Amino acid sequence: MTIETSGAAIARPLPAAPHFLFRWATLLMPHTARGPAGGHQPTPTMSNREHLRLIGVPVGSRIRLAEFDAAIDPLQREQLLAYGLSIGHPLEVLQQHPLTVVLCDHVEIALEHVVAGDLWVEKLPSRGRT
Repeated sequence: MTIETSGAAIARPLPAAPHFLFRWATLLMPHTARGPAGGHQPTPTMSNREHLRLIGVPVGSRIRLAEFDAAIDPLQREQLLAYGLSIGHPLEVLQQHPLTVVLCDHVEIALEHVVAGDLWVEKLPSRGRT
């Protein structure tokens, strides 16, 4: 953005808020295998269940990791796999703030929201309590 005053041009950067808000809005959009949401391109191996980003799943939900977003860094993907976060693995969401925390085979894993936004999950049926 350029503002001209008395013949001199003053350059001012645009505020980053609209881009930031757009990024968060796309992170919270649901996704189905029938079409993309938030710029996400579905893979042919996805089921017909609705996929959500991990960052948008309520606390207490039982989920299964459906896939990693294409935008995730390959090194980060390898680290998550080393922690036990593999495709098809069941998880439980324990916390969403200040970090996303999931239970994976009796191990609690804390993830930054940026990382949780790159993980696509599908909800599992709730366990019946007796």
